[in-house]
Amino acid sequence: MDGLLVDTERVYMEGWLYALNKLHIAVPEPVVRSWVGKSFHETGAYLMQVCHEEAVIANIRKAREQYIYQCLQDGSLHAMPYALDALQAAKEYGYQTGLATSSLKKRSVAILGHLGLLSYLDIPVFADDVEKLKPYPDLYLHVLKQANCSAQEAIAFEDSLTGAQAAATAGIFTVLIPDHSFSDVEQTCPHYQYAKNLSVVRDMLKQLDK
Repeated sequence: MDGLLVDTERVYMEGWLYALNKLHIAVPEPVVRSWVGKSFHETGAYLMQVCHEEAVIANIRKAREQYIYQCLQDGSLHAMPYALDALQAAKEYGYQTGLATSSLKKRSVAILGHLGLLSYLDIPVFADDVEKLKPYPDLYLHVLKQANCSAQEAIAFEDSLTGAQAAATAGIFTVLIPDHSFSDVEQTCPHYQYAKNLSVVRDMLKQLDK
């Protein structure tokens, strides 16, 4: 979801910086930048090394969530280019749509609903629904099970190497639409098909429909 359907990277990072500054917790900005695409558990593990208290971490997350929701309300969060068109195309061609995100359900539902994307997702699966997050395949396996679909019948679209690894481990053909964490996806990740943006979804479905 984050970085593929919704342009969340900047706001999520700003949210961390805002919350850490508000609570006077010192974390170097390069470290915070490296948290793009990291799971709830991964960021929590780092914060525990710094704060040593679950209550402090909970307050950091609360302040960050407040920042994110404020950005959602003031229009700072936007859908990625072609996100809505990609979901609409899947519906037009009769395909089920699934979501495999390492983000928590409450925030994801709020963002996707606000941006008009949630109703196009048949099988949304969130971090709350599985034990292991990306790069483990659990999120994708859960989507496949709910869809009553084999991996060979599915296509995954991912914006990160971590997500692409999760999809590929689940046995799903994966199209990688790179985020800002790496510049030359064809050199660093030659095993995945590469696309510039989600406009590739409609193009691929047209070809499959012939």
